[in-house]
Amino acid sequence: MERKEYERRKRILEEQKKEAVALIQAGFDAQLRALDMVWMASPASGSPAPLALVEPGPPLLLPAAPAATPEPPPPAPARKLWAPAELYNLLVDLLPQLPAEFDRDDVMAALPERPKRSSLYKILEELCEDGAIERLRSGRGQIPSIYRRRASGPARPAEG
Repeated sequence: MERKEYERRKRILEEQKKEAVALIQAGFDAQLRALDMVWMASPASGSPAPLALVEPGPPLLLPAAPAATPEPPPPAPARKLWAPAELYNLLVDLLPQLPAEFDRDDVMAALPERPKRSSLYKILEELCEDGAIERLRSGRGQIPSIYRRRASGPARPAEG
């Protein structure tokens, strides 16, 4: 860095400091005026005559405001709440449409709405226990488990 660049940056910092101090002073003055007005309106002030208020100084010239930030995206739609056996029954109905060997992504793509991940894994585990599918390989990290359909499907649980 050359001396000229150093001096330029130092001037910029000094200007920013002056602006910051002016903002702080203006804030203090506004708070003091507000406090004085509250005191004047208070019956405890004992003086019907208005107190001398701090005179506002000249208007501050603030640096240009940065460009307006874009509006945040709209909130995600609420996730469907599945009835106790609804997701299980839906998965049983979808099994014939899935490839012989599939993973959670295949199941998600076949579902009309995305369930909570924990609900999906719980149902897949139940389907394994019921004998409708078998887990060929357990997933690890980003690698999903691989499942295979079995010939005979599970019996549907009672609606509830």
